Amino acid sequence: MEALRAAVDGVLSRDPHQLADAELSAELAELRRQADRIEAAFLARLAVFDARRAYADERAANAAVWLRNN
Repeated sequence: MEALRAAVDGVLSRDPHQLADAELSAELAELRRQADRIEAAFLARLAVFDARRAYADERAANAAVWLRNN
């Protein structure tokens, strides 16, 4: 997760106002692709978390409550 955090920090450090139109367009498309991949990873882990009822360790009624609290 540290590598992911560092990669996101790198993206956030770039000022989009300084990008040429073509570069901005390319970055938007790539960011969308990567956001979709991260969402897929999140949902896969959430399914396992829910199936294991891991939320109960933190006294949450269900995974939705745990997500809302975290």
